[in-house]
Amino acid sequence: MIRHRAAHVEVLPENGLTLVVEPWGPADVAALHLWIPVGSAFEPPGLEGAAHLLEHLVFRGAGDRPGPQLTADVEALGGDLNAWTSVEQTTFHVTVPVAAAVEGVRAIADLAFRPWLRGRDLRAERPVVLEEIRGAEDDPADVLAEAMRARAWGPHPYGRPVLGTPRSVRGIRLRDLQAFHARWYRPERAVLAVAGPVDLDALRAAAAGLRAARPPAGDGAAPP
Repeated sequence: MIRHRAAHVEVLPENGLTLVVEPWGPADVAALHLWIPVGSAFEPPGLEGAAHLLEHLVFRGAGDRPGPQLTADVEALGGDLNAWTSVEQTTFHVTVPVAAAVEGVRAIADLAFRPWLRGRDLRAERPVVLEEIRGAEDDPADVLAEAMRARAWGPHPYGRPVLGTPRSVRGIRLRDLQAFHARWYRPERAVLAVAGPVDLDALRAAAAGLRAARPPAGDGAAPP
């Protein structure tokens, strides 16, 4: 019988990050999610789709590695790396062998806190997002979900399409994304949630060392 250990929860004094660890599991695998409480509802008018576009852009390069190398390094450990954006959250997640949990933390933290955000990468990634929008417009389930949200919320930020519109995405500039990132993507606003039989002390030490690459911008207040 598997005995569950109580979850460990603390706010790290070194950087304000909230760490949540459920340190048990029947296999030597760790699932790590870095939750940033920001999504489409936080976008200023005219920048609809910025959170989702930023999520794409960080995979072009972060920390000291180009995006393809970062992904390849995680896969070489036997892991899987990805992200998603919603109305109120952007989440970077990785599943790795327990022995590579610290490397997993560093990978998702680089994506969230230390992205390169270069103009040439925005030019390369913008068509990818525009194609994703076109694909959603051809998917009945996506069309229905967007219509229901718009009808339910009206002009409230929750009624916006998470992907943005072709017009709004085409109008987003690099400095818009840099300012959006500096305002919201900071360790003191984030939650690192981990499940698996990890070394809690090693994980905590890695999480305590995380820092944002850009100085804070704005007050970080939540939208209505």
